[in-house]
Amino acid sequence: MKILFWALRGGGGGTFGVTTSVVYKLHPVKNLCEFSFSITDFSEATFWNTETVYKWIDLLVESAPNIDNKWGGYWGLTWGIFYFEGTEEETKASKFYTDIQSLGSISDNFRCADSYFTIRGGPDDMTTDTTGQPEFNI
Repeated sequence: MKILFWALRGGGGGTFGVTTSVVYKLHPVKNLCEFSFSITDFSEATFWNTETVYKWIDLLVESAPNIDNKWGGYWGLTWGIFYFEGTEEETKASKFYTDIQSLGSISDNFRCADSYFTIRGGPDDMTTDTTGQPEFNI
């Protein structure tokens, strides 16, 4: 009974919640391009060439205030995965894309599709988030 009380009490970070209704707002499907890269400029002393890594960090900091809101994604110290809402031509003409290409020593992948769903592999290859726990103890 105590567990049911906590479940009915509702959520907060990592706690139970009870869904009483759901409303979905659908948006028109738009073209999307995925661009991923990793820095491949290695030096024996530091593993990655710090000059290239610093150029990447500077590019992020300088681009952030003015980046086109059609861009989204996530990144790390030596890599990035970005999505652009638009066509291949629009993506490759974007200043952010060309600036990343100018870093030089990168390995990149680029693809476009008619939706995010298709980019992620559609119903056959899209996996669910597996970061959850099989049990949840309060």
